Amino acid sequence: MHIVMPYYSRGSLQDRIELLARKGDRIHEDRLWDVFLGICEGVKAMHIHEPPYAHRDLKPANVMFADDNSPIIMDLGSAAPARVEIRTMQEARVLQDIAAERCSMQYRAPELFNVEYGAHIDERTDIWSLGCLLYALAFLESPFEQDYQRGNSIALAVLGGNVKFPENSGYSKQLEETITMMMAVNLMERPFIEQVIQTVQLAKDTHENRV
Repeated sequence: MHIVMPYYSRGSLQDRIELLARKGDRIHEDRLWDVFLGICEGVKAMHIHEPPYAHRDLKPANVMFADDNSPIIMDLGSAAPARVEIRTMQEARVLQDIAAERCSMQYRAPELFNVEYGAHIDERTDIWSLGCLLYALAFLESPFEQDYQRGNSIALAVLGGNVKFPENSGYSKQLEETITMMMAVNLMERPFIEQVIQTVQLAKDTHENRV
């Protein structure tokens, strides 16, 4: 069997982040909201499916750009039915092992690091990853990159919700608030994708009206 995949010559979001970092530059906030809104719309298509699906490995390397510069979510190998009820310790171990294998650590939701018996997992695992991705889009590294560089435990940093923002970043307060909203450690406190899109659209409109 041969699978034919489209070729995206404009590269990935990770490529663009690395280029900006090398140049000591950053993405303008209007473009930031445009790109992120497009990513969220792609995630929404998975989350409103019946049954809902979660991507489970959302990160800059898995976002490509089409010829019109619109973002395309790639690598669906980690995608799975989003809503899972953990009824046994074995089911908890299996999901945790799968997450460790398929979900990049710096973008993995807390509940996938430590899957608990009796837990109810849903599509909001992706919302955490989107928060990490938006952080990387703005600040050119994941929220836990510094922990990784120091050799600290990523799992402990994630479970502790230890997210720090650069001072005087030049971005609007809405950016930090949106990231914080998506990166609630407690799954039940995170919004669903529809609310995220509403928040992002409002932030985008507000920023455009200021310019």
